[in-house]
Amino acid sequence: MAMNPDEQRRVKEMLDRDFIGNLGTDGTDPNFSALLSLRTDLVMPDPNSSRVYFENSQPILRVEDMKAALAFYVDKLGFQNASWGTDEFTSVNRDRAGIYLCRGGQGRGAAWVWVGVEDATRLHDEFVARGVAIRMPLTNFSWALEFHVEDPDGNVLRFGSEPLEGPRSDLLPR
Repeated sequence: MAMNPDEQRRVKEMLDRDFIGNLGTDGTDPNFSALLSLRTDLVMPDPNSSRVYFENSQPILRVEDMKAALAFYVDKLGFQNASWGTDEFTSVNRDRAGIYLCRGGQGRGAAWVWVGVEDATRLHDEFVARGVAIRMPLTNFSWALEFHVEDPDGNVLRFGSEPLEGPRSDLLPR
């Protein structure tokens, strides 16, 4: 049975967490090489496939003042700035989400970006506690429970998680 890339990633993470991390890496455990081979097979693209696998996508947002942008993304939103970042171009990351910031270039600004998260309610509460202005409050749509924030340059970040089930207005956090 062929697995799609998301299924492969989940199995790889499970193998890393539950099996490979608990096996000896000195080669004495006979299961180690078999599991490592399975893990490698899951993340290697099929050489016979004509379809090119997309690894990820990261937006590049135009900012006018890198110092102000970093204060927002790092201090307010909890992202980490890349060690290689400069005053002209950098990457901010939180877990598996990454956003490039480019001073004065790469577009016209005021972009919109979707960021999928595990729990939009908890993240919303975290941001409120950090003093982040909420542009759109938690709203339950058919596709996601989401809220919006706006960076100092007018770029809007839409943070969302799985939608709440049942009547939408009755289940919204207050």
